Amino acid sequence: MMNKYLSLLLSGSFALTTTFLVGCNPWDQSSSDSESTVSEQMDEVQAEARDATSRIKTFTYAEKEAFVENFEQRLKELNQNIDELSAKVDQSSLAVQEEAKPLLAELRGQVAVLENELAKVKDANESTWESVKRGTNQAYEDLKTSLRNARDWVSEKIAP
Repeated sequence: MMNKYLSLLLSGSFALTTTFLVGCNPWDQSSSDSESTVSEQMDEVQAEARDATSRIKTFTYAEKEAFVENFEQRLKELNQNIDELSAKVDQSSLAVQEEAKPLLAELRGQVAVLENELAKVKDANESTWESVKRGTNQAYEDLKTSLRNARDWVSEKIAP
């Protein structure tokens, strides 16, 4: 049961990230999607994110190992997204690069916060479980929001 649950959760996380990266890539000008299609894709991504978030909240202390594995994978994916964003910035003008430095530094700082929260999860006991799980979820949501905002900012600053 736990393996099936973990598999569903991880596949949802992968699908969410893949949909976000592939389906809603603001730099992919080869796509002929209309604005309504992009809007529909964003609605779908948001629905998947809500579903993944609600599944995360149901992890029990007995499923701590699966929770850690799930967040380690999510953290890896977020770091890859930040690296891709950073590469886009590196290919832009010096002015944009300078303007983006604090933004990228903030994202890396939020990664450090999420890593710290994940370390707390690994050390959690049954009495601290709900608290550290909430802290990890909040750090993850904050980082996702900041990354989405950074992508929007970069797409506005860098001409396609």
